Amino acid sequence: MANEPLYSSPPVGERRIRRRFFQDSLSVRMLVVVLAVVMTGGILIHIPSILIYHRAYLEHRISDANIAVAALAALDDPMLDARREQALLDQVGVTGIEVVSTPTEAGLKMGRFGAVKTVADGHSQGYSGLLGETLTVLFSPTSRLLHIVGAPATQPERVLIIEFNDSHLKQELRGYSLHHVSLTLLISLFTALLVYASLERLMVRPIHRITALLVKFRQNPEAEASIIQTSRRRDEIGVMERELVRMQAELRAALTQQARFATIGRAVSRIHHDLNSILSTVSLTSERLTRIHDPATGRIAQLLARSVEKAIDLCTQTQDLARGETPVPAKTTFLLFPLVAEVGEMLQLGRAHPIRWRNDIAPDFSVTADRERLYRVFLNLGKNALEALTSGGEIRITVRQTAGQAVIDIRDTGPGIPETTLGSLFIPFATSGRTGGTGLGLATARDLMRAHGGELSLVETGSHGTCFRLTLPLSTP
Repeated sequence: MANEPLYSSPPVGERRIRRRFFQDSLSVRMLVVVLAVVMTGGILIHIPSILIYHRAYLEHRISDANIAVAALAALDDPMLDARREQALLDQVGVTGIEVVSTPTEAGLKMGRFGAVKTVADGHSQGYSGLLGETLTVLFSPTSRLLHIVGAPATQPERVLIIEFNDSHLKQELRGYSLHHVSLTLLISLFTALLVYASLERLMVRPIHRITALLVKFRQNPEAEASIIQTSRRRDEIGVMERELVRMQAELRAALTQQARFATIGRAVSRIHHDLNSILSTVSLTSERLTRIHDPATGRIAQLLARSVEKAIDLCTQTQDLARGETPVPAKTTFLLFPLVAEVGEMLQLGRAHPIRWRNDIAPDFSVTADRERLYRVFLNLGKNALEALTSGGEIRITVRQTAGQAVIDIRDTGPGIPETTLGSLFIPFATSGRTGGTGLGLATARDLMRAHGGELSLVETGSHGTCFRLTLPLSTP
């Protein structure tokens, strides 16, 4: 039997999640970004700093060489032995000095000058040229003889030429760079941690808290523990918290409404069969009533038969909606005047106070739509207008054609819609406080108009009455 390993590595998925945490974590990314930015700033500061250090080194060599020339002039001994001269040059750190400007000292030389020289004017050389020379000194693998022309700051009229090996300069620049880069790294790390700690407390931690609550809310929207607790912050984090709380409240209300729709759908599916049977019986009875020779009775019976047919069709469409099926409007071209007149006749039946139904639509005006669904739109709007006209009044329907659309206005002379219900006018189940209202009439009517590519909107309302507007494309989309 094979020996089992004493240690088993984590599963591949777990290792991948750990790697993704370090790659995708906002905290880690922020720390890396802050560290990179501060390090870049330190390096950019180091470039002019090392140039200044390089120039100061050259000026210091010129100044020391000037002191050596002054000492030589003070001795006034042309037979200065080679040992003392070399000691003086070693003290300055150069291999040769020559005065080239003043007439009394011109041609004065100390030490020896090499055959191969790199000329760099430490007095007048610009920073661009000095940058190239600095990089050459830093990264050159071998030592070189530098030939420097410059004047000391204390005696600008005395121009000197000095020559020295750049090994000491190379060592000084590398030591300065190492010290500066190390210090920059420490400052960058400290600054990055300080900035990271501040951002972690002010941004990352609140975002992590909000993210965790959003995950809980997605898993269980009904749980109170998943609701985001707002803070008193006035910045973007505070605004985000408050907006997310509003979004959660609206989403929970929408989920509650969706559950209510689902319950209604199941109930409609259960009663559809029985209601269809009842309406079939009523349809058969109304058909027999049409055979009576009384004209008034026959007219009412025909109207009743058409109403029953519409009710059966409505039950079928409602069952389709309960199953999640969205029926496509069966569009035909028909005259609008007879449809509006039919709705008026239906609404006037059995009313104690007759309402004037003013159909101002031209008899030859036609539209392309689903006739049964458009009938339901006019019927819902007409019922709402009739409920507002408790003691009589007028409902006027007009139409005009503009920009390829039929614009239909339904205006009543009622007391207007209460201001408290205007915000929820087209929200399902949001009633205006009437007894027996379901809050589905306007919402259903607007959905039917949008299914046709049109719209239902409230134009105006007040003590003088209310006007709703239907827009309907005149041609089939």
